[in-house]
Amino acid sequence: ANEVSARNLGSSLLDELLSALDPARPESAPRMSVYYGHDTNLHFLRQMLRLEWFSDGWWPNVAEPGAQLVFEVYDDPGGGSSVRLLKLAATPSQQQTRARLTSRSPPSVTPLWLPGCSALRCPMPRFMALGRAA
Repeated sequence: ANEVSARNLGSSLLDELLSALDPARPESAPRMSVYYGHDTNLHFLRQMLRLEWFSDGWWPNVAEPGAQLVFEVYDDPGGGSSVRLLKLAATPSQQQTRARLTSRSPPSVTPLWLPGCSALRCPMPRFMALGRAA
């Protein structure tokens, strides 16, 4: 996906994700949201947020079958919150053998650094600003 197609076709999904993560959302909002899509959706988000990833056994920046982007929200000790991004994907051998993914045979988990953040856990205001600017 290039920048133009990512923005044209992925901005609604990114906007929905930012709304779900927004600390100003109503107290009645779900504590967990799950979105299903295609590999192209992952590529659009990767392009807009300028993410790079490398999952075990795969080429860099591939959106493997069944891959997931996980946005975790943490309450920070001093107040406020931060976001950590993870990419999960079964390895090629796990997919070829149809291995059951368990704690003993986990998928590849890749922490993602969001460009513009100083650490893997990005302060929520910074994350929201970067997402809105994308």
